Amino acid sequence: MKKHTSRSMSGILLTALLSQFHALAEESVAGAERLGSDAIVRAFADVRDDAQVQDTAGTSAVNYWYADGRFTNRWTNTSGTGEVGGRWRVANDERCTTILSGLPSRQGKEICAPIYRRGETYLSLNPDGSIHGIHRLTPLTQQQ
Repeated sequence: MKKHTSRSMSGILLTALLSQFHALAEESVAGAERLGSDAIVRAFADVRDDAQVQDTAGTSAVNYWYADGRFTNRWTNTSGTGEVGGRWRVANDERCTTILSGLPSRQGKEICAPIYRRGETYLSLNPDGSIHGIHRLTPLTQQQ
């Protein structure tokens, strides 16, 4: 009989946790279509994004995603308001954002996560698989 080492037990535990993580992520986007890289670029290039942020209750945001890779975010909730700016790109079928201003704790750190579409809305996920935002996109006009 083979004796389990602490290293192999850690591997077993990690595998079990990852399995639970993937199950929760799949459950949160049930009925939605995961977008590939090309579809993410088409959906988010030069659009206004009215979003309901799920991370903090009662938070709404207006985002502008530009085809040249810039984005701005203006958020509001009962605690206050703020503005964030940064860069976005698409890699490996995920949208990646890097905050450049407005959120010091995330500044300079790239975070990538999948995007899903459910009907007319888009779902962005957090790295843990939970839904970050529910987005309604409209094309930018010349004035915007």
